Amino acid sequence: MVSTSLFVKVFAFAVLLVLINQATANEWPSGLFSGACFFDDHFGKCPNKCKEEGKGATGGHCHDFKCICTN
Repeated sequence: MVSTSLFVKVFAFAVLLVLINQATANEWPSGLFSGACFFDDHFGKCPNKCKEEGKGATGGHCHDFKCICTN
């Protein structure tokens, strides 16, 4: 029983760390970018679409074929 309780506590702590990291990363998928994102350039379509969204994005990059906006 002790090992199960310890496992649950460690798992909950790991999930909490992931959630904190996501909240502080200031990254979100673009709502305006359409299609697959292939090239990770600073002046391309992905960063420009992120800046157009009006959420304070300073740029964007491709990750797993998605455009991810950054702040």
